[in-house]
Amino acid sequence: MIGCDCAVCHSPDPRDQRLRSSIYVETPECAWVVDTGTDFRTQALRENIRRLDAVVFTHSHTDHIMGFDDLRRYSYDLGSIPVYASAETMRDLARVYEFAFNGLNRFPGYLVPIPHIVDGPFQLGEMLEHVRAITAFMPESQKERGRRPRAPRAKGDSR
Repeated sequence: MIGCDCAVCHSPDPRDQRLRSSIYVETPECAWVVDTGTDFRTQALRENIRRLDAVVFTHSHTDHIMGFDDLRRYSYDLGSIPVYASAETMRDLARVYEFAFNGLNRFPGYLVPIPHIVDGPFQLGEMLEHVRAITAFMPESQKERGRRPRAPRAKGDSR
């Protein structure tokens, strides 16, 4: 944590050097990533990810989408990159990354997303993905208030 002097924040142990979560899945038919957080470029370089056929977004919080522009290399290789997300998340992506979605001022190497709205199970390669995999795990009422759900209280917990 910035400004913290504790042993964990300054630890040389690689287990304490975490990055934001992202998942890379590769099958013989298709390779995709779930979310592109701000650390996506670092993770892709570290893991030597050379193939990416699609990207799936769970939701549009900044820690899940701010690596979107780093998809340029993969989009260039394919000519475009399929993007799978809920309608709400796709709207947010198109707003934040208008330059990529509006189709104007294209030049070689430009990111060309191909939006796919997900409102049910969908398939990438031979794997069937379920809509639960791309939606935030917060109840709608808490999404609207912008709060995360609390863990259930243990018996006797007076929080």
